[in-house]
Amino acid sequence: MNDDKRFQITDMETADWALSKIAEAENEFEKNKEYADMQRHKIDEWEKEVNSEYENTIDFMKSHLQLYLQTQDKKSIKLINGNIGFRKKQDKWNIQNNEELVKALESTELHDLIRVKKEPALSELKKHLTVVGDQVVYERTGEVIDGVTIEKQDDSFNVKIK
Repeated sequence: MNDDKRFQITDMETADWALSKIAEAENEFEKNKEYADMQRHKIDEWEKEVNSEYENTIDFMKSHLQLYLQTQDKKSIKLINGNIGFRKKQDKWNIQNNEELVKALESTELHDLIRVKKEPALSELKKHLTVVGDQVVYERTGEVIDGVTIEKQDDSFNVKIK
């Protein structure tokens, strides 16, 4: 492509025109997204409607299979078309208040049942450490801190449409 015929923004007028084109494109994009969402909703409703009869059949048959198995002296039965059975589930532990539980464990000297999560305090790190090149150095001693590398980030470009 010849450089002098390429599109370029050369002044405020063409820059403003470009913003209006972005606004138009974003508007059309949003219309298409809303239309697609509406169609997905219609498809979901159709799927529910056509499958509701089958879901009812499945639920009905499962409930009757469960009632049948309860009359047998077995935990499971193998049949030609599949297996039915009961599986033991572990009890679910509901902890209403983590802080209260930790206090109770501490007061009963059960410290080994408390997990302590150690992680760096990033905001504090940034106050006391300095970046030198791609390394992090402790300001007071000049010591290089291992385990941290710095990845330079390019400035981001943004467009705000009114």
